[in-house]
Amino acid sequence: MKPQRKLEAKDWLARIAKGILALALATIFIYNAKCNPDFLEMSLFNILVISISLGVTYHLVQKRTDERRNKDGLAKIIERTATSIQITLGDNNAFSSDDWGQVLINQRFARNKIDALASACSQYGGLEPSVSYIEERFDEWKKASEEAFFAKARIDEFSKDRMHEAKKLSNDIIAKCDDILISLYKNQ
Repeated sequence: MKPQRKLEAKDWLARIAKGILALALATIFIYNAKCNPDFLEMSLFNILVISISLGVTYHLVQKRTDERRNKDGLAKIIERTATSIQITLGDNNAFSSDDWGQVLINQRFARNKIDALASACSQYGGLEPSVSYIEERFDEWKKASEEAFFAKARIDEFSKDRMHEAKKLSNDIIAKCDDILISLYKNQ
């Protein structure tokens, strides 16, 4: 069984307000129906106009709400991707381990996030070039991190340059994730 949460004061106030509103509307409806005999009489044309307008309005509002929810979901995926890349690839975390298996796990984790981003962005036109850019930068980062890992045993300028290049590439990926977020909500 799920534990039941206690209702807070604002939840109780909201329920009471809804109940009072429903009671008031029901009272007004009953009063008008009894006092005004023409209250419930409508022509077929009026019924159709009201039905069509309500249907169209509901459809448009629901469509807009669904689009907004989809964009919010995509925004969460983009933010998670950028965060995971920052944690996994940034700050030379990929190079902090002496275990090649851990480096591969970090790469796979980042690749999975980028793949999830690519599949989520596929439904929005115009985002494919940005995702392609992220995938290209990730492949470059992967190559640089592998070269830096194997050159780590001999700490020299090559290893440091590759680490700096990998850090720059991870920052490029994060910046592109931010650009995707901005372009997602740009034309609303």
